[in-house]
Amino acid sequence: MRRGISEAASSVALAPIFGNRFATALSPAGLSLDLEAATGDGRAAGRDAAPHRLSSVRNGGGGALSRTGFIDHVGIGVPDLEATKEYYDELMPILGLEEWFARDSGGPLNYGPDGARGSQLFFYQADEPGTYSRSRPGLHHIGFLVASRAIVREAHAWAHKRGNVILDEPREFPQYGEQCYATYWLDPHGFKLEAVCHMPEGS
Repeated sequence: MRRGISEAASSVALAPIFGNRFATALSPAGLSLDLEAATGDGRAAGRDAAPHRLSSVRNGGGGALSRTGFIDHVGIGVPDLEATKEYYDELMPILGLEEWFARDSGGPLNYGPDGARGSQLFFYQADEPGTYSRSRPGLHHIGFLVASRAIVREAHAWAHKRGNVILDEPREFPQYGEQCYATYWLDPHGFKLEAVCHMPEGS
């Protein structure tokens, strides 16, 4: 288990979340469906690791920016942390993710890549009651980039077996890229999840 500390909610998906399966099959320049950024190895990635996506970024004035930003982690509040743990402890290994460091009693859940570049995902016990809707401002969905179309189908089969609401069966979504292959479903809290691969079959 890796120890490290590595909150964003928006009306677009939050990604990428890379795991070993991705790291061994795709180049570090792979894209997520929604956000083209990733952390390096731990919190120091943006400072110590060489950027692997953009060689330069232009600001509004046309000058080159001196750094490339990375998403380090995303934190999400949930109504039942223990139910969330039971669900994601089963799902994350399919996606190539694992718990990064020991969890204190009642502390947040954390999942990240096993020794590879990628963002970490945290779940926190919500302090106030409320109902979630992706149709309101806030989190829309979470996209997990995986190494193969077979893993997309594996995630879909797992969610279907658990009785989760399937929004989209595994299929191609050419509007998001020539090789975009994904499935979408709802977790027990109603969060929309996505497993996506940008590689052709058999790669």
